[in-house]
Amino acid sequence: MFVPDLADRIVEQSFGLFRRHLQQARQAARVEHHQRLHRIRTAHEHATECRARAEARAERDRLVAERVVEVLDHVCRRCKEMATRDGAAP
Repeated sequence: MFVPDLADRIVEQSFGLFRRHLQQARQAARVEHHQRLHRIRTAHEHATECRARAEARAERDRLVAERVVEVLDHVCRRCKEMATRDGAAP
């Protein structure tokens, strides 16, 4: 009776250690997975913010360029009007 009980305890302890190590490995993997997802999420949020800023800058630059073209068109028209009024050839 002693030998089977001893064998059962040894097997039980071995499997207990195995289960404990497996749980620790799973926990470490969960932590690593969580950290990896956090880094990905942070990088995605940063990229989204950068994109929004870049789009805003592009829109601002487009509006400025349109305004410059409007001003140049106005100046050109005024110069032609003045040249025509003064009798000079356009």
